[in-house]
Amino acid sequence: METCVDTSVREVTDAEIAFYREHGWARFERLIAPELAMAARAAVEARLLERAEDDARITEGSLWRGWYFPGRDDGIEPIRSLAFSAALGRNAKRLVGRDVAIRYVADNLLVKMPSGHLASAPTGFHQDLVNFPFDRAGFLTFWIALDEVTPAQGALRFYDGSHKLGKLTQTSPREGPSVPELHPELAERCPLSPPLHLQPGDATVHSALTVHGAPENATERPRWGLQLGYFPDDTRYTGAQFPGLFGPDMGLTTGEPFRHPNFPIVAA
Repeated sequence: METCVDTSVREVTDAEIAFYREHGWARFERLIAPELAMAARAAVEARLLERAEDDARITEGSLWRGWYFPGRDDGIEPIRSLAFSAALGRNAKRLVGRDVAIRYVADNLLVKMPSGHLASAPTGFHQDLVNFPFDRAGFLTFWIALDEVTPAQGALRFYDGSHKLGKLTQTSPREGPSVPELHPELAERCPLSPPLHLQPGDATVHSALTVHGAPENATERPRWGLQLGYFPDDTRYTGAQFPGLFGPDMGLTTGEPFRHPNFPIVAA
């Protein structure tokens, strides 16, 4: 008999929402059940860790080994159900704090490999919004631990309150100077969040304006993270390109909303 896994997502609390709006990030203990997190990891673990070199769906750079859109494009469960969860969309709407529908934008597996592998390096501190063609704030990202994630494995850290500074000059998180190097005043104005120790099913959320990054994985175990992104329906397309996500052939119009099946509404 097939085992059913509960794909429910708990409702975030008023206190968690207040913390997010003040600090630009928040931690949610057991946002999903640990069993669900471990089921998601089990569904992709062998392919990610033992993939063939010609597996085009798996990418590898210095920051992580990634599988982009395993839910949307590959239909991998329970990741697909999580990515398009109405409960997660409602949480995003409450965090945004406006009476506006919420659209899905991405689901990505970002696995920092063990120390000594190519894909174990630090993730440079950056703002997500600078790299996305969104004309306004509201875009946010949930990062769900699919296994225990210790600080030494590369758990995310955030410059507290940096979302209040607006867009900052930066280069790619993969290369060039990081935001703190380009803005030395950042550390004085926005203290770095404490190291986080997450259990399976725990999550963080951060605003696309919050400066965030992660140290290297200095352990012998992979760091398992599922990244789920959402944005308000009143967001307009700036016309900028984003390889693999916002291409020139999608029919998007500069200055208009995102009316495309890749970005469905998950919470009205």
